[in-house]
Amino acid sequence: MDYGFFLKRAREAAGLVSAFEARLAKNPDDMSLRVNLASALQLSERAEGDLYDVAATEQVDVVRYRLVRHVSDDFLLQGVSRSLDAFQEAVSYVFDALKGQPRVKAGMTKQAKKESELLFGWSFAGSLGVVLLAPSERGLFFTRFDDVVQTINQVFDIADNFELRDAARKLGPAAVKKLYDWAETNYESGYDLDLRWTNSNRIESGRYLEAKHFGRLANLISLTSDVVEQRLDVTGTLVGFDSVFKTFHLVEPGGDSYKGQLDKAFQTHRDWTVNRTYEAVIHSDVTTRYSTGEETTRYRLASLKAVDD
Repeated sequence: MDYGFFLKRAREAAGLVSAFEARLAKNPDDMSLRVNLASALQLSERAEGDLYDVAATEQVDVVRYRLVRHVSDDFLLQGVSRSLDAFQEAVSYVFDALKGQPRVKAGMTKQAKKESELLFGWSFAGSLGVVLLAPSERGLFFTRFDDVVQTINQVFDIADNFELRDAARKLGPAAVKKLYDWAETNYESGYDLDLRWTNSNRIESGRYLEAKHFGRLANLISLTSDVVEQRLDVTGTLVGFDSVFKTFHLVEPGGDSYKGQLDKAFQTHRDWTVNRTYEAVIHSDVTTRYSTGEETTRYRLASLKAVDD
């Protein structure tokens, strides 16, 4: 079958529906327009059904992305484009993570980006709807994006920051940041989203997400961070030490500089000489804020041993 032919026909039929709807809005009492609109809707439904059949054969997933606003029928271009762009980014980063590449910071291979690209199909009536096409691969029981859609669904069911941290360890902070951007964009724009993803096995998944669901997820991510502790064995010069304020500053020769607090276990009762070389045990606490992707590092000095002791 000619996939391009059926796609073109579905686009033209959807465009015809939109044209009659626009004319009917200006002439709501015109019965001939109502009849023509009804015929156009039937044509569009048949064309879309045929495309779904061909898409299944060609291993292409079909995604219906319908935005709904309750306060107004107006959709700002910036809000719509940001919503779609953020959705693509979230899909790509979750896809990449599930392939075994959870990322701490933004950035992915060209191959992963290409494999997760969504293509524009057509727009359709009903608030603001867009059909996206996802070239896929089909196994016996699954397709390329099944796990991605399932994971995105599950993210909205996360109950607390403990579950969110578990998800972040699986997906990587970069993917969680992309999910935050998507949720925040839709919440700020006041969008509900009716998301229906039909894979090439003709199995539909997705859900209706209200703006408050996006807001809840964005808020949860914004309030959650993760801390990773690591022990560092360092040899360097103690250039600053204050037993009262419990601070230190140690510098490796030609290397890194460490400033921070004294650990609770540090022996503050001893005298420590500044400008002397020590073997130090330092604990680093790296905190990642999921909503921004920013990392902050705090150092705690656990012990010192003079190299000439």
